Amino acid sequence: MLQLLEFTHKNIIATRADSMLSAAGYAKILPLVHNIESGGEKVRWYFEINDNAVTDESFFLNIQPPDGYDYATAFPRVAAMERIAIVAPEKWQVFLFVMIKKLAPEADIQCFALADHKKAMQWIEAEKPC
Repeated sequence: MLQLLEFTHKNIIATRADSMLSAAGYAKILPLVHNIESGGEKVRWYFEINDNAVTDESFFLNIQPPDGYDYATAFPRVAAMERIAIVAPEKWQVFLFVMIKKLAPEADIQCFALADHKKAMQWIEAEKPC
């Protein structure tokens, strides 16, 4: 599930996963996404997952969604996000980046090590260069 962090403010939604990202967990932040978008702003998502959330590396190797699984339906509005910071152990970063990039191809996505979570917070808050 996703835990909402105190860093959530303005157009930033900050979460920490205690298990792999699921449609049910993501649904918990949809009201926040809607409120930000209805205010005319783009959503920025700080997504942190620690090493304890995934204990079996084979999970990533064997993940196969059922035929016809529609990620866009399962994770609505991710595609509209402007910026996503993935904060995770290095061994999970590529998988998470690829998975989230499929959901949000237009989003600016960067990965950060858990030790660099403050850099991730600064990046997610920073204004886009002109």
